[in-house]
Amino acid sequence: MKNFVKLFVITALAALIVFSITACQTTGTASRPAASVTQEPGTLIITGLDEYNGKLIYAEGQRSDGGQIQAGAGVVDSENPMTGETGKAVTGGVIANGTATLQVLIWESSDLVRFNGNETVDLYLQIWEGPEIYHWHHNIATGRADVTFNNGSAEVVFVEVE
Repeated sequence: MKNFVKLFVITALAALIVFSITACQTTGTASRPAASVTQEPGTLIITGLDEYNGKLIYAEGQRSDGGQIQAGAGVVDSENPMTGETGKAVTGGVIANGTATLQVLIWESSDLVRFNGNETVDLYLQIWEGPEIYHWHHNIATGRADVTFNNGSAEVVFVEVE
């Protein structure tokens, strides 16, 4: 009877280990979120950032109506260290697992709000090291991308430009 219990426990542990390994296996892209139609409006997912984990990223561009579009972690009241002016600023988002998920924001009635439009925008992407949450020309990498937004959301792969 003791041998049967030991054999049962060993078999159960082996099955648990095999199941755990099988359930946790991922490929290089499995941990990256996929863009979908159910994604919240005003969301930009940037992938291809594996070498920049722990760094900060921000994106900006100009919409077809001439208005500015920005993407970052969120909005804070701040002072521009270059000009001393105070106002709202979009902060950089943290890159983790080679991906950054940013809020896409536009100016509307003197406030930054989530974008929900449908258009293609040429975005300038900036990556820098913290601790400051603003880029202010401390970039370690930059990229450009034509991003097509659907209901304010899009996904793009980062490609560095010199």
